[in-house]
Amino acid sequence: MNNPFWDYSLVHYAREGVSAACLILQDEHDLDVNVLLYAAWLASMQQNLDAAHLNGLQECIKPWREQVVRPLRDLRRLWRDVQPAQDLREQLKTLELQAERDQQEQMLAYYRAAPALPAVGATVAHNLNMAIACCAGNEQSRNARSAHLAALLRT
Repeated sequence: MNNPFWDYSLVHYAREGVSAACLILQDEHDLDVNVLLYAAWLASMQQNLDAAHLNGLQECIKPWREQVVRPLRDLRRLWRDVQPAQDLREQLKTLELQAERDQQEQMLAYYRAAPALPAVGATVAHNLNMAIACCAGNEQSRNARSAHLAALLRT
């Protein structure tokens, strides 16, 4: 299936510093990397992410993220230092990437079915701030990391 969101994610996640910045926000603030990339993708189309859209998106993807993506990631990380399991760990990495792609398919389907978002010149920073607004943790640290990611993702 053609997924412009997945295509955007592959290109931008590969940019220098983006993956590290995303993973810090994921690990330190429990943010979903796909949601961060989704916020940036919307900004690339000049669409403002709003709370209602974000809440609906989160409800849509939460079961998949909690029951499939996170368990795969957790197991892959658990096996990081288990030498006999490295081949299995690589297989887990492949499965995790497929699960992430499947999540992005769900996100694109939600985007296409949801009411249109305002197209009023959204910025990456604005959309990322919306995406992390509900996040727990140190707000100052979170905001600084979000600003750093926004700078890396500007197109």
